[in-house]
Amino acid sequence: MKKIFFLTAIALLVSSCNLGMNTGGIDNTGTGSNGFTGGSANSPSIELPDGANYAPKDEDIVDGFFIVKTRDGFDKALFEEKGFAVKGNISLTGTGFTYWYLNKEGNNKKNLSLAASIKGVLSAEHDYKVSEPDGAKVNNQNSQPVDPAGEGTYGLMDGNYLDDPIANNSDYGLSITEALRAYREIGYGNKTVVAGIIDTGINMTHKDFKDEHGNSIVLYAKSCATAPNGAFIGSGNPFTDIPIGQNWDKGAHGTHCSGTIAARGNNGTGIAGVAWKNTKLISYQSLNAGAGGQAGGDVWSVYGAMADLTKMVTILRKAKADRTPAENAALPSYLRGTDFQITQKTVPVNMSLGGSYGTEFAFAVLTNAVKNNVLPVIAMGNEGRYTAAYPAAFPGVLAVGATNGKDKKVHFSNSGAWISVSAPGDGIKSCGVYSDDDYETMSGTSMATPFVTGFISYLLSFPEAHDLTPYQIKTLLEKTCDKIEGATGFTDRLGHGRVNVYKAAKALKNGNIPPANDIYSEAEVKVTVKNNDGTANDIVPAKITLVDEATKAPLAYVAGVGNNPAIFKGLVKGHLYSIYTSFFGEAKKEVFTMGTADKDMTFQFNKKLVFVSTVKNLHYNGGNDTTDTIITVYKADSAGNLPAGAVPILDYDSDTLDTVYFEAESGGKYYVKITGYGALTGSKNYVIGIDRVPLDPAGAALDDPARSPNNAVTNDSHENDDTAADAKVKGNAWGQKYACNLVAHPIGSANTDEDWFYVEHP
Repeated sequence: MKKIFFLTAIALLVSSCNLGMNTGGIDNTGTGSNGFTGGSANSPSIELPDGANYAPKDEDIVDGFFIVKTRDGFDKALFEEKGFAVKGNISLTGTGFTYWYLNKEGNNKKNLSLAASIKGVLSAEHDYKVSEPDGAKVNNQNSQPVDPAGEGTYGLMDGNYLDDPIANNSDYGLSITEALRAYREIGYGNKTVVAGIIDTGINMTHKDFKDEHGNSIVLYAKSCATAPNGAFIGSGNPFTDIPIGQNWDKGAHGTHCSGTIAARGNNGTGIAGVAWKNTKLISYQSLNAGAGGQAGGDVWSVYGAMADLTKMVTILRKAKADRTPAENAALPSYLRGTDFQITQKTVPVNMSLGGSYGTEFAFAVLTNAVKNNVLPVIAMGNEGRYTAAYPAAFPGVLAVGATNGKDKKVHFSNSGAWISVSAPGDGIKSCGVYSDDDYETMSGTSMATPFVTGFISYLLSFPEAHDLTPYQIKTLLEKTCDKIEGATGFTDRLGHGRVNVYKAAKALKNGNIPPANDIYSEAEVKVTVKNNDGTANDIVPAKITLVDEATKAPLAYVAGVGNNPAIFKGLVKGHLYSIYTSFFGEAKKEVFTMGTADKDMTFQFNKKLVFVSTVKNLHYNGGNDTTDTIITVYKADSAGNLPAGAVPILDYDSDTLDTVYFEAESGGKYYVKITGYGALTGSKNYVIGIDRVPLDPAGAALDDPARSPNNAVTNDSHENDDTAADAKVKGNAWGQKYACNLVAHPIGSANTDEDWFYVEHP
């Protein structure tokens, strides 16, 4: 959807599973994060708040691309064996998990299921498209210079723009927020500060991105494209080093935001960013890159950039002597072996982008960033209404709305209970991409967000702020805001108010620094879902939603997190939240008040699950038979017979060899029917297992020595099993494995084969 104002509209959608709780667990068409599929006819007992259900549209999918989660050390050859090309991988710092970017053309849903079924895969989701930002030039907000010629002394440290002539004629932001007063009365710190930005890139040829010695203020820059007009990403490292001093920005948005953050001040030209001195920028080109600006702009390029940035920042926090050879090699080429070290505790990262939903990958990356003291500063969005745009509505981030030169909320700025602060974002003059002295005027929460990123960077230049956590900084900004439009406290229109640079700097210098856990808890909430089937109590993949109890707004969705807890950070101390989860149709909710200690929450279910696995038989034809199974499950009567006209409780065919699971009754009796899809010619070997756990998706080697002749065509250790009655005679298949073949015992002239299995759940 086209945006009037310059906000990147990312379709941060979810995987193929519906993330709402009222679907009754994983449905017959969904794919569980552990690679297995299942269904349940049960209905939930708890209704989620509005907006907590979402089914992504097929047209939003980036065809042929998937984001897959494994543990570190996973062998990529396992992907390649299944026909996937590995386009990139990122190890999420300190988690033990790696995310992979895979490509395989063909049926997207089947390939997603195939990726999820690979042994060692914890979760898999589609990659989703990102809309390129729309923007338009707008009129300046000031009809006369901020500092008329002849008045005041000369320069930012004197409280005026006279040494930044374009800003002097257009920029109200530093005046209305009292930043000029802060520079004059409090000064500028002597610490070098690093700030990040994930956007369309940066015009490093611009004069306002050079320091007084003519050196670039960019610490390093990377792109999701291989060259200025190159292809999207490539194998191996998913981001390309951009040589310092080049201009790869085709969208202008990233350069404009970068100028608001850190354009050099007091240099006799152009404008001044909020953090106009001692600031180094990290720039990732994740949108509008490559040939024709067509590369990037998807979940992988945006959040992969944040994951990569977090990794680079973690390495650069170490002194040169403490970096391992592998860490040094991971740095951008021009930083390897250098002495540069990041010394500040918090690194702000500007993300002037947003959308309606967030993927599990996006949430995991942002949560891990905050855990590593990287603070995402994110635009609220430009729809002009109360709407939960993501990632702004995720917990733990700093969400920014926009105000104008009249100190009013701008009509396009979104509202929401998750908004933190507002800042000037209407008619903002900043750096452009068309030359080394180009300047453009833009509007949007995209423009307000870098003002706050620059504001934080300015504060970090003072020794008093250098060791503050992300949440201490967030609290400091909120507590020193100006209340405008008659507000006396927090509002969902403006947050805690419009930022005031002077008040925050003064509080910092006077020692009025918020302590840890003052407003935002530094603690983590870990959520685990378990299922006890009577044999073992296992952690299971489930859908988890964090909800603000006061507003009923869903704050985060986590789909199928594998055998790992979901982690939430940055929640408000003393505030009420709730966690919703469901497993096979049973929904549960727990309300809690956020405290200052880590909190572990466990949701217990007691479902008796039956896994029906069909995998390749490695004993015959090297496991290369092209067997495509269809799995159908029926409920038997109390005597163990198949009722006349029985309707399947499950009918499934997703991949060539499927694994499916369903909820059983204790002591319940069932029939499983396996049929083949397509022509039953040659040999169609497979191994079936029916048990409380699935078979290894890599396959099993089973021989059938009792059958004569024993070969790849006749092998089938369970025949005769052409009917339900035959299967009952064969006995209970629970806990058994069989070598089967869908051409071993054709029925009638149609040359079809049905393999039936009788199951009594213990």
